[in-house]
Amino acid sequence: MAHKALITAANENVTKTDPGKTLRSRIHIVTDSASAFPNADTVLRPDVTVLPLTIHIGTQSFLEHDGNTLEEIHTLMDCRGTLPVVASPSVDEFLSTFECISQHTRNILCLHSSSRLCHAVHNARTAAEAFAGRVNIIVMDSLTTSAGVGFLIGEALRISDRGASLEEVVRQLRYLVPRMYAVFFVEDLAYLQHTGKISRSQVLLGEMLGIKPFLSLEEGGIIPLEKVQTREQAAEKLVEFIGEFTHLRRLAVVYNARDGQADGRLMIQRVHEVFPGCPVSTAHLGASVASIFGPRSTGLIIFDMPAAGDETVGWEADQ
Repeated sequence: MAHKALITAANENVTKTDPGKTLRSRIHIVTDSASAFPNADTVLRPDVTVLPLTIHIGTQSFLEHDGNTLEEIHTLMDCRGTLPVVASPSVDEFLSTFECISQHTRNILCLHSSSRLCHAVHNARTAAEAFAGRVNIIVMDSLTTSAGVGFLIGEALRISDRGASLEEVVRQLRYLVPRMYAVFFVEDLAYLQHTGKISRSQVLLGEMLGIKPFLSLEEGGIIPLEKVQTREQAAEKLVEFIGEFTHLRRLAVVYNARDGQADGRLMIQRVHEVFPGCPVSTAHLGASVASIFGPRSTGLIIFDMPAAGDETVGWEADQ
C-alpha cells in the first residue's frame, strides 16, 4: 500500500501542467529512483515522474523515495549477513503510472538505469505493450546510472521544452548515450559479489591482498579497469581516467554524503585543478546504487563530446 501511495503522489504532478499548453503534445518522462539529479528542481517538474525502487534487507523493505533513504538504512547495509537486494517497480506499477499519465499526454519517455543493473527497463517495456496504438511510449536503456541518467533527463527536458517531438528527443538521447561514461571506486567487494557481478573467489583474493577495484560501466555492464589499495590512489586513478577525454563537457562526482564528504571534496578539487573549465556537479550516492557498489563507493559520471554550437549540450545550470 505504501508503494502505491507513493506512486500516486508522484503521478499527481501530471495534473499541475500549464492549462494554456496543449497537454496531448507534451512529453512526460518516467524514470526510477536510481537516477540522481544535480538540479534538485528537476524532480518537481510536472512532466517528470520518479518511480521508487525497493531496497530489501533481510525481512525489512524500504522505498527509495528520496536522498535520505541511504541514511535511514546505513546501519543495516553495513551488516554483512544481510546485504541488500534491489527490486524495480513491477509491471503493474508501470501500468498504473502509464494509465495516469495518459490522461494528460500521449507521449511518454521512460529513461531508466542500465538494464544490466536493474529490471526497470524490462518491466517498463512489458507494461508499454498494453498501450500500443493508444499511447506513444518509448522505453530507453540509458546504459548508465545515478547522475548519468539525471544528465540525460536534463537534456531531454531541454529539447522537449523547445517543442521537439518525442522522436526527436529520443534521437538526440541515442546520440548522447554512447558519450556518457561512469566509473566507480569500490571499497567493499561483498556487495558486487552479492549481486552476482563478481565471484566469491575474486572477493576473497581482493580481501587478502587489500585490493579495491576501480570499475567502469561499458554498454551498461560492470567492467574492472584498475586495482588500487588506498582511497588516495583511487582519487588519482579517477583523475587520470578523466584525463583520457579530449572533449570533456560535464562531470558529476557521486559520493556518500555521510561517509564520503572528504572524498567528494578531494575529487572536486582535483578535477578543478586539472580541468579548470569543466562544469562539475555533485550527486549523493543513492540507496539502490549503494546496494550494488557498496555504501562507501565514489563515482564519476563523465560526458565527453566536441562542441558544435547550439546543437550539442545545454545542460541545466545545476551547480
